[in-house]
Amino acid sequence: MSDTPSMPVHILHPDPYLAPVIHMSPFSGKLDMEIYPCEMSEHEIINFTSDALFGEQLNGLVTVNGREAIARTLEAIVTSPDFRISILTPSGSGYVSGCVTTEISKRCEYVYGEAADVDAYFMIHEFGRPMQPSAQVVNSGKPIIEDCAYACVTPDFRGGYGVVGDYIIYSLPKAFEMQYGGMLFIKDKSSTEVRRSSEPHPYLLSRLRLFIERLQQLNQQRLDVYHRMQSVAGNYGFEEVLAYDGKGLPHAFMVRMYEDVDADRVKTYINRQGIESSFFYGGGAYFLPCHQNLTRAEIEYMFYHLRYILDQDKELS
Repeated sequence: MSDTPSMPVHILHPDPYLAPVIHMSPFSGKLDMEIYPCEMSEHEIINFTSDALFGEQLNGLVTVNGREAIARTLEAIVTSPDFRISILTPSGSGYVSGCVTTEISKRCEYVYGEAADVDAYFMIHEFGRPMQPSAQVVNSGKPIIEDCAYACVTPDFRGGYGVVGDYIIYSLPKAFEMQYGGMLFIKDKSSTEVRRSSEPHPYLLSRLRLFIERLQQLNQQRLDVYHRMQSVAGNYGFEEVLAYDGKGLPHAFMVRMYEDVDADRVKTYINRQGIESSFFYGGGAYFLPCHQNLTRAEIEYMFYHLRYILDQDKELS
């Protein structure tokens, strides 16, 4: 562990009313309603964005959030009361966002892991870690929903995102400094099955275009932050889980946890310090924000407090 943190103690342990707020999202907490000039229609924005993400133009919608994108997809594919979906993740940990399972539960049943007796597959790139589906899944002929909520990344990062999905889902606040917004892309260009709930506000379209124009730069900034986090984590004696292997782009930093840690105590303490984070249940790790807007001070603040509470936890056990 770093014996002497480089930050003043009054920043590491601030007045409660002056504590920082570090989101999993790049959203800073500041409200911004500036609408930048955007003469593109939603259709043109979708074409522009799919070109950037996939190198081809796909049908799609700009949605209120990722949950709406999931809901619109399920409306299109769930065809019977006993419809079942298999949820696939690269870690196989069983840790899946409640946003995903709640939306699926509204329409049908789901199981974790690959199964042959299902009607569709929901493939999640966990915090940007690329999911590589089996040949059986890819060749099944069943609908594949590809959750790229934490993987809004240009192809040059070699993540393989959006390659096999028939329906590809994004959550914009997980990628950009935005409070809301999502996208749904549909591989079948003749598809007219997916409906929309409302027209996107011009603010959403203008912000989306602004960030997609800078997507490669923002992706590189996030990767630079990740490497900085690796260095600081090592200084504090942490071991990383699911380290970056040169493919894709991490959207969270995973720290290995020992088995007898008081999970509730640690999670409560860290989040009270203003750090949105949690245990990667079933994966033996604790995940921290990793995005392009993190400063050096915020990175040290996060690892300092994680080390602080874990050392206290060991003393109490």
